[in-house]
Parts: sequence; C-alpha cells; structure tokens
Amino acid sequence: SEKNEQASLLRRYMQQNNVSAPLKARVLQSIKALSQNRSRVHESDVAALRLLPLSLRHDLSQEVYAPHVGVHPFFYVCNACFSMQSRKIFSTCLAEKSLSTS
Repeated sequence: SEKNEQASLLRRYMQQNNVSAPLKARVLQSIKALSQNRSRVHESDVAALRLLPLSLRHDLSQEVYAPHVGVHPFFYVCNACFSMQSRKIFSTCLAEKSLSTS
C-alpha cells in the first residue's frame, strides 16, 4: 500500500542520512500517532478519484458535501434552484480538512 511505501521511504531516508536512533524513534512515533488520530479518509487521500471523469467527480462531491453545506439557507436555495452550478461549487471550492485535537 502507499502508506507502507511512504513508511519505507522515510526509514530509508533516515538511514541514508545517518539520523540518530533516538531521533529516528521520535519521528516514527510521531508519524504513527498522526496516522492513528486521522480516522477519516479524505477525497485527497484517494488517488483513484482523480481518475474519474469530471462529471462523475462533480456528482460525487455534490452528494458528499450537499448534506453539510446545504443546511445553510443560501446554499440550500442554490442547490435546489441551481443544482448544476452547485455541483461545480461543491467539487472545486470545497475540501475536507482534519483539525488537530492537540
């Protein structure tokens, strides 16, 4: 998997650059903690989504974001009256972000 490949590259990088064992342990522990804290999978994490046709990505974004953004009266009306434009807004202007809990 990509996650394993990235971890392998990180270990190789640290080995090739003679990173001390204590620092190496701290870096790996931090990476492990970050990956465990992030339970949601974001669109940007799924490379296969970038392979989809644009119209299908617009449909997917609308279905993912409309229930959340649509609670605001402005976006509710936009989505109801201008669904094609809303699809573009949802797919080009919105992205999910995880916030740190610490």
